[in-house]
Amino acid sequence: MRQLAGGRKPVTIAARMRAVRVPQWPTFPTMQTFDIPEFSMQPTLHACDPQQLPWAPWAMRGAFFKLLSADPETGRFALMIRLEPGCVAPAHRHVAAVEGLVLEGGFHYADDPQRRFTAGIYLLERDGAVHQPVSPEGALMFAVFHGPVEGLAPDGSVAGRIDCRWHIDTWSAVMAAQRA
Repeated sequence: MRQLAGGRKPVTIAARMRAVRVPQWPTFPTMQTFDIPEFSMQPTLHACDPQQLPWAPWAMRGAFFKLLSADPETGRFALMIRLEPGCVAPAHRHVAAVEGLVLEGGFHYADDPQRRFTAGIYLLERDGAVHQPVSPEGALMFAVFHGPVEGLAPDGSVAGRIDCRWHIDTWSAVMAAQRA
């Protein structure tokens, strides 16, 4: 068998794989549903049909959301977001990353109108991202928020904050009003 520098012998991939210890998967608590009508709820699976959910007013004029999932322990939540044509979001900062997929329509950022995000585009807005989305034609998106979003005043100070708890409370109020 050939030797490597320092007198070491090569190790085959198979030998390395035998030496790898696979950790046990952690167990997660059952996710709370927060009035989300589900068609499948198991300890490791949550599924719902977004078409069966109502649109709720979001934190800015001309925007609406459907809460698909929310985990208050991690602060993560998933939304369907609808922007009406002409919607201009306030400038805001992502405290944690947001992942999004544009399903219909599109938008751009106010400081870069030439870069358009249209149907089929995936975005990762990293922690600390600051921007102001503009949607001339309206848009439909799916997004996973890994933490809060802070609305910014013109001087850059924090004017407001929406997080997992805000979405749960707002969604619960909308669902309660529908039942009344």
